[in-house]
Amino acid sequence: MKRLGVPPEYHDELITRSLVALRGWAGMIRQFEERPDRAPVEAVPARLADFLALRLVLDQVAAEWAAGRLGRASDLPGLWTELRDRYPPRRGPGSVARAYLLYQVSQLLGLSAHDIWALDENELLGFESAIAEFDGVVRRRIFHLAYERRHRIEVLDGLASHVAVASLPSSERPLVQAIFCIDERCESFRRYLEEMGPRYETFGTAGFFAVPMYYRGIDDWHATPLCPIVMRPEHTVLEVPQDSARASHHLRQSIRRRLGNSPEACRAAAEHFFAGEFLLFLTAQSLRCRWSHALYVHG
Repeated sequence: MKRLGVPPEYHDELITRSLVALRGWAGMIRQFEERPDRAPVEAVPARLADFLALRLVLDQVAAEWAAGRLGRASDLPGLWTELRDRYPPRRGPGSVARAYLLYQVSQLLGLSAHDIWALDENELLGFESAIAEFDGVVRRRIFHLAYERRHRIEVLDGLASHVAVASLPSSERPLVQAIFCIDERCESFRRYLEEMGPRYETFGTAGFFAVPMYYRGIDDWHATPLCPIVMRPEHTVLEVPQDSARASHHLRQSIRRRLGNSPEACRAAAEHFFAGEFLLFLTAQSLRCRWSHALYVHG
């Protein structure tokens, strides 16, 4: 921070801007740091502090390069102060922009110029404050609530219209009771069973069935958490071969490991092969030149 010449009161803003400059990277590295058990293949020793340090180093290099083009590579603090004084923070909108914004909102609300003119100073400031607080985040939240409300009404209307034609629940003991995950991909299975008759009942529950665990299949290289992401399992379930199949299992694992390493081995062998061929070609060319020179001299 000192090398960048950033005053202490701007440190938090610089750190935030540096972290979010590459969208998604800071969050991904944070997940690797806090939940390495959820890495898809292999846990990476990543830390958010290291990522921030690397970003700040890159910011420093970029700032020094830009300052060097101005002939002030060693004076980043002075350049920061000069740029801050030359380009001060933007102030609020001017009177024309304020009037135009009030005009636009008034048109949407059906207010006339006489209505706006009748407002006293405090009412006008409150009106402008309400407009300023209705920013993009608030608008997106309202749009999201409206979308959910419409979806909820459509679902409830559909259920209400289905009540009139639906059969009454049977008083007999259910013939089949099945529990499925609450995931929507299981809804088709549930509907299929329930349409077979009133004595077929299905229930929904969380897919991990209240048993958070790590699970490693017989051919998996690492365990996978089977539970909601907010939970961290304390137990691991391993699938192991039967005693009579251990030898074939170890043989299959050895073959899979060799096949997995074969692309890297083939690439390395190809590199060594072409390097050897190139050296052999250079050696042959050198010997041919020497033999030609010797034959020329002795001839």
